[in-house]
Amino acid sequence: MQLDAYLRTNLKTRHLRLLVALDQFHGIRLVADHLHVTQPAVSKALSELEKGLGVILFERTSMGLSPNAYGKCLIRYAKNILKEVHQANDELLDLVQGTSGRVSIGAMQGVISTLLPAALTRMKALSPATTVSIKEGTLNGLIPDLRKGDLDMVVGRLPWIRSDYELKEKILIERPVMLVVRRTHPLVGKENLGWRDLQGYPWVLPPRGALLRDPLERELERHGVPMPNDYIETLSVHLTLAYLQSTDAIACLAGHVANTPATPDLVDILPLRMPALIGRVGITWNGKHTLSPSARLLFECLEASVQDAGKAGARKRRDAAGPTLPGSTT
Repeated sequence: MQLDAYLRTNLKTRHLRLLVALDQFHGIRLVADHLHVTQPAVSKALSELEKGLGVILFERTSMGLSPNAYGKCLIRYAKNILKEVHQANDELLDLVQGTSGRVSIGAMQGVISTLLPAALTRMKALSPATTVSIKEGTLNGLIPDLRKGDLDMVVGRLPWIRSDYELKEKILIERPVMLVVRRTHPLVGKENLGWRDLQGYPWVLPPRGALLRDPLERELERHGVPMPNDYIETLSVHLTLAYLQSTDAIACLAGHVANTPATPDLVDILPLRMPALIGRVGITWNGKHTLSPSARLLFECLEASVQDAGKAGARKRRDAAGPTLPGSTT
């Protein structure tokens, strides 16, 4: 078959770059400028590629070149192949230069000051020359970069509903979401505290579109608590904790944040449970891309750091409970 033979023997890296550029710019002139070639050279290369494959890849429209079903299919694979070639190039350069690779990650609020530092410390102890680039943002802001291959993984809260099966997930922590206030808040120590006691207080809410916002609104509605009129919106843990100290505001924090060593000195957890809001923190990566050795090492360090934190928490709880008396049961 003509298409099969051409793909196996004649398809070159320059063809892949041409396809990706055409998909990005949709015009011969812009593609020529981007690839630093002449416009006739772009037209000739595209014509040769379509002739070699025996199919038309782009439709000529008033808006420029638009990929059809054949073009979209080949472009998708072209992007993945170029990503792998770029990754191979980086790893070879690292070997030649005597370094140990690089990894780019996206990190969400909540892991920046809790989970990530321990994992990075562990990784640097094992591979000091590895370069780690960290981009902070929301899940919706980081996922496009993950798809494009600009990020190796995203670390942070996982969505309650998984809608994209090209993206792979690894759950590291599952903790309930908790309502917290400053330690001298009027609600701390209140007998028979109920949901309606929350009315009238200011809040710190996740922004609209954040993973926690809709589930939190549904939980408040389920308990007959109207959405507050007095609130700020932020995903910043540091801002939330600082704001709580100077106001009577109520905030919700994931359990792994609320129970970090520094946080209990600043806030109290209200004894109101939200079983529907289980915070899932983990790693998201693109299943179409192979993780580099450096990325796999960071993956393993994240898993190990979570395990160490769990053991440390268990020891702290045992110490707080005091020695077990002879004959007692646990």
